[in-house]
Parts: sequence; structure tokens; C-alpha cells
Amino acid sequence: MWFYQSMTVLFTVLLLSATTFAQRWQNIIPNSGDVPDPRSNAAAIYDPVNHRMILFAGKASSGDRNDVWAFDLNTSLWSDITPTSGSAPAPRFTPNAVYDAVDHRMIIWSGQGAAFLNDVWAFDLASETWSEFTPPDPKPNIRYGTAAVFDPLARDLVTFAGFTSQGRFDDTWRFDVENVAWNNVTPAQGNPLERCLHSASYDSLNHRMIMYGGQNAGPLADIWAFDLTQNSWTELTPSGSPPGRYFAATIYDARNHRVIIFGGNRGNNGGVTKEVWAFDLTASTWEQLLPAGNLP
Repeated sequence: MWFYQSMTVLFTVLLLSATTFAQRWQNIIPNSGDVPDPRSNAAAIYDPVNHRMILFAGKASSGDRNDVWAFDLNTSLWSDITPTSGSAPAPRFTPNAVYDAVDHRMIIWSGQGAAFLNDVWAFDLASETWSEFTPPDPKPNIRYGTAAVFDPLARDLVTFAGFTSQGRFDDTWRFDVENVAWNNVTPAQGNPLERCLHSASYDSLNHRMIMYGGQNAGPLADIWAFDLTQNSWTELTPSGSPPGRYFAATIYDARNHRVIIFGGNRGNNGGVTKEVWAFDLTASTWEQLLPAGNLP
């Protein structure tokens, strides 16, 4: 699932199938009603209880945002569900957002607004209210351009790397949502190169975080697995890879046990792209997908 913003608000989905020729793009045009301002660098999750996408924050022409919107996938309608009272996260772009199924909430952390950020908040999807976590030290440095998944077994937000004006990181942290505590689980050796603007998805079959790409001195094309039981990194080494990119979007395709990658910026090697690639987690192979329909 991918959310795209240019001068107008578009919502485009890639319908996946194990058969290459059955894959196609479908542009979902919202029905009448309010829509979010066009923006980039927003965060989004899927709400499986109500079959909707939840959108948070981003950079709009009017400035950084901290609003919350829901897109109902049954009715194709947007709803502004920004709380009108109570505390809320500061406006920002490039935050991380994950879904906590036990408490039916969106958890966000980090990003950049008036400054780099390292705060953690929960948005209750039933009451549509924010609450801030206040963990003690130690905690990750302020940053943006990190990537995160939610570990549903340990109930941790797991995050890797990111960037500030002082440089890029290669650290791995877990945020325990029940005990409200950060834990630095960076292995002593064998870590991916420091980076930012990479992407991550949760491999539910093998209980791993799959991390792809990002930016260091240039776009990166490597793909790694973080074992959420052992807290250890392993580089996956397929023969041949897509050109390196940052700002790509990834999802885990549970039916076919693969990671789907869309778009991204290839830097001097091609700029912004709309390619779709699949990484088969069983065979450890890449395949470029060529879906039918009008491309985003």
C-alpha cells in the first residue's frame, strides 16, 4: 500500500498476486468531502479493524503538519480525525509510525520539525486521542530518516539508524510500550552501514525486521534481516540487486513471503523512480514487477 502526494491528493494501491500478469495498479479517487493537504514525507499505517489507512504529519506547502486523517477503503472517503483538544505531537515530517494491534493504536516516534525529534506518542484509534510516552534515559539521540517496525511478540517498536546534522547512525533500539523504556540492542559487530531514509518491514513468518536501502555517501542497495529474537543482523546477499535508492516504500507480502519495494530516489543514478521490485525471502532473489494499469 502506498500513499502518494504531488499537487493533488492521490491514493494508489498495487494489487498483488503471485502471478506476474495479475499484478496491476488501481488509482482510488476519493469521493466528495475533505481531503488532506498535499504533502510529502508523511507516515501511514493500516488499521485492520476498520479497513482504513491512517495518515499522520508530513511536509505541506503551508509548513510541517501534525494532523491525523483516516482513509476508509470501503467508502473511499477521507475523514479528519485530528483531536481538537488535549496534547499532541509537534508538527514534523519523516516520522516513523507502527501499528500496535493489542491496544489498537498507532505509535509514532522521531522526525524533524522545528528541530530533530526523539519523542514517542500513541494515537488511540478508538478514542482518537494522543498520549505521550515519557521514558527515562537512556534513549536514542534525536533524529529523522530512521526506519521502524513493531514486534508483536515482545510488543516493542524496533528502530534502526537515522540522521541528524552531526551525521548518520548505525544503532538499533527497542522501545518497550508496556514498560515505557528504551533498550539499546546494537550488536557489538556485524551491523549494517550507518544510513538514513531507508525502509523496513516486518517478516511475520520468520519474526524479523527486513531493512532495505537508504542513503550514506550515496544511495544504498543492500538488504538486511534483524532477528527479533536474537537481536542480531544478517546481510542477505542475492545475486544482483535493483539500483540503490533512498525514500523507497516497502511492505511485506505475507501471502508470497516477499518484500515489495516501490519508488525511491536513485540520486545521480536516475533520480526519482516509480519501479516496483519484489525480494523473495525464501529464494533470496530479486524480481522487477511490471504491473498493468496506469502507473503512479
